[in-house]
Amino acid sequence: MSRSDARGFLDNPSFRAHLIWVVTGTTAALLVVASAAILLPLFFRFENGPASAEELGQLADRILALHATLWPLVLICLVSVTASSWLLYRRMVSPLTRFVQVFRAVRDGRLPGPVRLRSSDYLTREAEALNEMTAALRERLVELAETRAQLAEPIEELIEWAAAHGDAEASRLLVTLQDREKALADQLSRVVVA
Repeated sequence: MSRSDARGFLDNPSFRAHLIWVVTGTTAALLVVASAAILLPLFFRFENGPASAEELGQLADRILALHATLWPLVLICLVSVTASSWLLYRRMVSPLTRFVQVFRAVRDGRLPGPVRLRSSDYLTREAEALNEMTAALRERLVELAETRAQLAEPIEELIEWAAAHGDAEASRLLVTLQDREKALADQLSRVVVA
């Protein structure tokens, strides 16, 4: 994937918004669960009423210490979820970028070679299907070229026969047919097989 493609994905407002919402939502959910698991038992001890002011101070210190360690955890979670989301996104988008290159090549009259994915990329079944499609197109192109080549010689012979027999209408129709065969040959020659 080129640098401009990667920058385009980051500039995509829909992707950015979705990534931010997923990262924020996941981190918030993790924060709520972690907070509940860590701090709620300590708060319940307040309800049971500690026996002395010293125990109350120790409990408050423990809650404040846990609260202070919770925020770095939130930051670590935020960074790790963002990084894993970005890596997952790249593994999905990288093959799609290659697919788009194949689509554009076919649109432009070129049949590219097979799409090759890295072992870490997703969409391998889709890449196999795309490769099967381009291989089938190559086969059909070869068949069309062979069929066109088989038409050229008999058309020449028929034109000579019609000219020898003085059949003007048949000659005119055969010349039209020959022009169409040449146009087909021209179209087939414009398809570039990589």
